Amino acid sequence: MKWLRMAWIYFHVAAATTIFGSLTMLTAPFDRSKRFIGWHPRLWARWILWSTGLPIIIRGKELLQKGRQYIYMSNHSSALDIPLALAVLPGTVVFMAKKELFRILFFGWSMWAAGYIPVDRSNAFKARQSMDRALKAMKTKAISLILYPEGTRTDDGRLLPFKRGVFHIALHSRLPLVPVAVHGSFEAMPPNAMSLTHTPIQVTIGQPIETKALTDKDCTQLLKDAHDRIQSLLDSSST
Repeated sequence: MKWLRMAWIYFHVAAATTIFGSLTMLTAPFDRSKRFIGWHPRLWARWILWSTGLPIIIRGKELLQKGRQYIYMSNHSSALDIPLALAVLPGTVVFMAKKELFRILFFGWSMWAAGYIPVDRSNAFKARQSMDRALKAMKTKAISLILYPEGTRTDDGRLLPFKRGVFHIALHSRLPLVPVAVHGSFEAMPPNAMSLTHTPIQVTIGQPIETKALTDKDCTQLLKDAHDRIQSLLDSSST
C-alpha cells in the first residue's frame, strides 16, 4: 500500500535527519574547512534514497578529478534532487537554500553547521549578497557548490529557462562548471506529490566547462552553453 511505503520513507527521513543532524552540529566546530563533515549529508542522503527503493544509475563520474572543487549545475524537478546530489556528486557538496529553511528548529541548525548558504530572495541586492557569501565560502572551505539555475522546480518535467544570477558565482569562482542532468525524479515524485512511483532515476554528469579565462562579458554564452548541455544530457537519458 502506498501509505505504508510513504510511512516507511518518512520514518527513515526522520531517523536519518536526527542522527546525522546531531553528528553535524557536534563536529562542526572542529571541522571549519568542511573537509570531513561532508560525509554526514552524504550518508544522510544515501540512507533516504535507500529507503525509497528506487534504482539509481550514475554516469559520468570518471570525468571529474578527485579532490577538485566544482560548481555543479543541475535541473530541478523533484524533492528527490537534493538527496540525489548529496549522495552521488564527489566532494563535500553544499547548496544554497531559502533563508526560511534555516529557521526550522534542529533541521535549520544542522544546515548552518554543514555550511549550507541561506538566500534572501526578498530583493536583488540581498540575493547578490548571498552569492558573495557563497563565493567567500568556496575560497575558504574545501567545498563544491550545487546550483539549480532554473530558480524553482519545474511543474511539467521540462527544463525551464535559466536565471542569470547564479552564473555570477560560476564566473567569479573561476572553478569548472559541471552540468548535471537528473532524469526520472519527476516521474518518481513530482512537486506536491504525496506518494512515490517506482521508476529508475539516472544522474548524468557532463564534461566540465572551464571558467578561468571567462569574464562577465561571457555570462550569456556560459548560460546558453550550460542550458544546452543539460538539455542534451536529459535527451540522451530518455532514449
